[in-house]
Amino acid sequence: MTAEPANSVMTERRFEEFSLKKAILGIFSMFRYLLSKWWVLLLFGLATGLAFVALNSAKKTEYTASFSFALDDGAAKSTAPNSVSALAQELGFSPTYDAGGVFSSLNNIMELMQSRLIIETTLKRSVTFNGKPVLFADFFLDSLEYREKWMAGSPFEKLNFLNSKPGKEEEIFKNSLINNIQNIIVNKLLKVDKKGKNSTLIEASLTSTNEAFSKY
Repeated sequence: MTAEPANSVMTERRFEEFSLKKAILGIFSMFRYLLSKWWVLLLFGLATGLAFVALNSAKKTEYTASFSFALDDGAAKSTAPNSVSALAQELGFSPTYDAGGVFSSLNNIMELMQSRLIIETTLKRSVTFNGKPVLFADFFLDSLEYREKWMAGSPFEKLNFLNSKPGKEEEIFKNSLINNIQNIIVNKLLKVDKKGKNSTLIEASLTSTNEAFSKY
């Protein structure tokens, strides 16, 4: 068993004390420096606060509307799938549509509700807004300000889906608009999902900056 030299232990202790003292002095020195620059800190705090307020003010309020429904597993397999037929008609299919296969699973329903077929069918439906009939395609363009973003300065700037005139060029332009609207709705606004991992309850929600559009 060996013992360390006394002078070695004392040197190590002095080094530790010196390092701790130096660290404390350094902290106090930094604190005094920051106090001497109080006006810089104040300006920085004010600038940060104003930037935060401006950011929140610039961000538009978003409105989310949602609905949920459950489909009985047995309904899709029955010979008289009343609930499936009712749901099919709600989604725009004819009463004679054989929905048993398509609506045989929740995943099929969720995929269908985000499909081009359903989105386009919905966009071509009309709703009475402010006492006037308006197609959802026009409602989307006007209420969410996409008409100005996409159509300003174009020959079809005043295009109205409800009263549009037949013509090849106009039909091509309308189809491209429908594609763009569908992409925005599916990728940014619409959310369709099951409420819970093993749940048979489906929730569909739409979030936009226009309360009326989200609701309708």
